[in-house]
Amino acid sequence: MAKVKLAKQVALDILDGDKSQGEVVLDEITGKGRWSIRYRVVFKIGDKFLLGSYSVGATENQDEGPWEHQDNPEFEEVEAYERTITDYRSIQRTEAA
Repeated sequence: MAKVKLAKQVALDILDGDKSQGEVVLDEITGKGRWSIRYRVVFKIGDKFLLGSYSVGATENQDEGPWEHQDNPEFEEVEAYERTITDYRSIQRTEAA
């Protein structure tokens, strides 16, 4: 499991959409608390995918930003893979008169 540290400003720039630094390929909520919302994020930098997490304030009164107390947030190098998911939908049937 390869760990990679990024400078906080680089991570923030990528999260804010600066494609010269890298690209966000996944940014999803993983949990919510009274004060914070937690996220899982995957960056693509060059040919590497880096998985990390961050949290932000849940309301405008919580002054919390991504990697608030980390100068060099740590990410795990991961790989992309495909998976098949089965889901279900309604069947539209027309009844004969």
